[in-house]
Amino acid sequence: MKSSARIIGASVLSEMASELERLGDEGRLEEIRQKTPALLANYRRLEEALHFLLEPEPAATDRDKPPLEKGQLAEAMTALEECLIMFDYDNAAGVLAMLKEYAMPEQVEKTLGQIDACIGSFKQEEALELLKEARSCGSAADTGGDVA
Repeated sequence: MKSSARIIGASVLSEMASELERLGDEGRLEEIRQKTPALLANYRRLEEALHFLLEPEPAATDRDKPPLEKGQLAEAMTALEECLIMFDYDNAAGVLAMLKEYAMPEQVEKTLGQIDACIGSFKQEEALELLKEARSCGSAADTGGDVA
């Protein structure tokens, strides 16, 4: 986060991330717990300020989307779980963005949307619980059959 923030000119956020990294290297967990909310608040303000730069893409209907290949949903959910366990929210969001390009059962799509919201709020445990739900809903659809 510190490098990405520096690249876009968010020096305060970069410095905050750098300090938290240093504290982690030094094993100063209590100070990390105290300072993390300020970093997240700064991050969210920056995200809101830059949100206008993202042009919304036209929504594709499931009819326009290709079906997932056999095993692809399970593979993506495994990758998503690994990202969440490692607190790698950027790559987790990337996995979800990739999945949105494919047709899938409505319940799986809904649950993945809830996971996306958890990632945006840094709610790792809730996202992992929802991922279990999505896996149970998606296991039948991931056999290569029709998901529309």
